[in-house]
Amino acid sequence: MKKIITFVLIFIFAITYIAVPAGYTGGVSVKMYAPDGRDIMVSIEDVEAYKSVGWYSEQVTTLYSMDMREIVVSMDEKDEYLKVGWYEEPFFVMYAPDGREITVEGNLVEQYVSVGWYTEPVVYMYSRDGRSLVVLKRELEAYKNVGWYDNIDIISKIMISPDGEETRVFSDYYTYYYNLGFRFKGRENLDVTKPMVALTFDDGPGNHTMRIVSCLLAYNCVATFFCVGQNVDAMRQTVRSARDFGMEIGNHSYSHPDLATLNPDGIKWQMDACSNSIYNAIGEYPALCRPPYGSIGNNVLSNVGMPSILWAIDTLDWKTRNAEKTVESILSSVKDGDIILMHDLYKETADAVEIVVPKLLEAGFQLVTVSELAQFRNIDLVSGMKYHRIKSN
Repeated sequence: MKKIITFVLIFIFAITYIAVPAGYTGGVSVKMYAPDGRDIMVSIEDVEAYKSVGWYSEQVTTLYSMDMREIVVSMDEKDEYLKVGWYEEPFFVMYAPDGREITVEGNLVEQYVSVGWYTEPVVYMYSRDGRSLVVLKRELEAYKNVGWYDNIDIISKIMISPDGEETRVFSDYYTYYYNLGFRFKGRENLDVTKPMVALTFDDGPGNHTMRIVSCLLAYNCVATFFCVGQNVDAMRQTVRSARDFGMEIGNHSYSHPDLATLNPDGIKWQMDACSNSIYNAIGEYPALCRPPYGSIGNNVLSNVGMPSILWAIDTLDWKTRNAEKTVESILSSVKDGDIILMHDLYKETADAVEIVVPKLLEAGFQLVTVSELAQFRNIDLVSGMKYHRIKSN
């Protein structure tokens, strides 16, 4: 009997040795682990394949650093990494509307959101009537296109009350506060030894005049507006507001004809009618004029009855209707004493003004009216004379 049993065992061993291929595991399974806590049972021959796509043969976890790095470590190593500045929660950058940024752990995100932080860049936007809102930075241009601003200083200004208190006033309320006795802060510091230029605007008033005025005010600057009389009659309040805010109002004829084509009486009528329209709007007559188209000759000079102001830089804004080209035409050639020609009828010109004013200031120029430019340079502007640029003798 023992011989039979021994024979059977030898037979089974032989069959097994012959029939089972080398490397056969007999269906052995092992547990694999993912960094996110999942686990799965796989056959032992699939282990390497799973490792190649991010699974591990021991329990692991993902740790995070404040500079947004992440690392996968075994559970046995986790505590050592936590001691040297790694964290179990991922970090996120949070954004405040005032431009601040902060990095916080993921489990604190909702807490920061509840007190006014955001998970993507945002900015404050402002309206001319003083409203404000927070918008995603990627929506900035869309809001600008419908009249919102991301620079509060473009549409508001500090005003001083009669008793000396400072108040930020938005542009829709400038006239109201001015009539209460408030005045604009910051025109006391002009330095006559530094470069000055005069921005001038023709053909208005128009729908974009007050936007230009508001931008100038935001930077404590002024300009000269050569107005067409019939437009003044239609928009007296605009002209009055511009003058109240320190802008100079000049004569640009009543109906914008080429004065060189008129006889002396026709020239005088155009100038007198415009001056009367301006007087009716602001209570004073203009001291300067600019003949339409810059068309000028002895007949015009001798009959307009006031100094004729031309320009050193013609931006051609009326032709290009392109803010960038208008800005470039100024910045590429501007010099001390220049008189710069633009037109306040066009949105693109208003866009250009909001760009070029701070750039001129950064370049060291002070923006004044034509009359101020002459005053600060000790130049008397004489009736019957024309001026392209005003510099000290």
